[in-house]
Amino acid sequence: MKKASLNVFFFVFVFSFVLEAYSQESTKEKKVVKILTSLDCQACVEKINKNIAFEKGVRKIEADLETKIVTITYRSDKTTPEKLAKAIRKLGYTAEILPEKEKTEKSQGIP
Repeated sequence: MKKASLNVFFFVFVFSFVLEAYSQESTKEKKVVKILTSLDCQACVEKINKNIAFEKGVRKIEADLETKIVTITYRSDKTTPEKLAKAIRKLGYTAEILPEKEKTEKSQGIP
């Protein structure tokens, strides 16, 4: 009987730590940055998607060949837009962080 209650206690103890870790991860502030790049082919898109996905704090990345805009969702406690732009430059592309207002206008083709 003691062994069974000890097992239940251990399970509840471990489960509470897992829940705590999950809730902390889900409450971290996630931000989105849009970066205008010099993408010119599908291979460039794949190269950026493959490499930037491994940057610290990156949660999601989408590179659009048509608009040449890379949209990155990241954890603000792990990285910054400047670090992400620098990582894109290290791959050999230009990287201009778009201000909030320009993000919408440039992605819609508005001059």
